[in-house]
Amino acid sequence: MVNAVKGNRIAQWRFTQIVQEAERQQKAAQEALYNVFERPAYGAPKPTVSRDDDLIYDERTREMVVRGGEG
Repeated sequence: MVNAVKGNRIAQWRFTQIVQEAERQQKAAQEALYNVFERPAYGAPKPTVSRDDDLIYDERTREMVVRGGEG
């Protein structure tokens, strides 16, 4: 990280790769926690309150979608 801040392009690229991998792992962990603790049971009413960066579970496709917060 120090070399990346000092302007070393290879260190900047590597640091970016490390951060992106950490973000992928964090997203996977958040999805797993959502599936265990927050995903509504089949047939349960959908929540009415939402935030722009919510994880949304599409029951039709059985996929997790991250809405907002990506960029």
